[in-house]
Amino acid sequence: MFHNKTIESRLGVLSDYYQIDRSILADLAKIPHQKRKLLCAEMGVHPHIFRTMMDYTRYPDAIRLREMLLSLGVNIAGLNLLDFGCLASDYGIFFARLGSLVTIYDFKEEIAFAAFRIQREDLVVRVVCAPCNNLTLMAGKSLVIFGEVLEHIDNPLEILQACVASSVTYIFTSCYPFGDDAYFSLSGHSKAAQALQPECLMLLRRHYQEIRAFDKAVLWNRIKNA
Repeated sequence: MFHNKTIESRLGVLSDYYQIDRSILADLAKIPHQKRKLLCAEMGVHPHIFRTMMDYTRYPDAIRLREMLLSLGVNIAGLNLLDFGCLASDYGIFFARLGSLVTIYDFKEEIAFAAFRIQREDLVVRVVCAPCNNLTLMAGKSLVIFGEVLEHIDNPLEILQACVASSVTYIFTSCYPFGDDAYFSLSGHSKAAQALQPECLMLLRRHYQEIRAFDKAVLWNRIKNA
């Protein structure tokens, strides 16, 4: 649940980025997301960015992830992490505020918005625009965050294989590879990704200890010599 202060802050970012009065955006937010897609398009607003900013916040999940990492003795300041498929980049911004060495990665339109948010806060974050070679992207990363992203990709297995090949110590997955039929009936969720869930799960469990975070979210901790 959003606090009013959070809503106003996020409306302010959207208003400044799109140069649209925040009262207009506030009215837009009251419309069910399926019905406002066309309105967003007419106004030049990315519907997924708008929905992520106004209907969701990943900060509570990021707080839980930080607590889990701390319980494992991880030093958050200086932690080299990748926010993969960042969209609005709540995870990346949260950890950058704590002094982590953050890389954010997404396609051009999404990464431009995330970079705008980051610039507003004077945060030091590396910005990488897709597409990029997965091994190059994962190189040197201690933590890779997949927040509501793997289910949208037709071949998440090759991405997770790159994490393993690059010896990423920690992987955070928000739901995938535990999505059910109802989950994959949602718009934008890939049936090809659903079919690869067993292989992805087998790969992760072969190389990582599975630490349940909350709901279907998992922090995967690399097994030594695996």
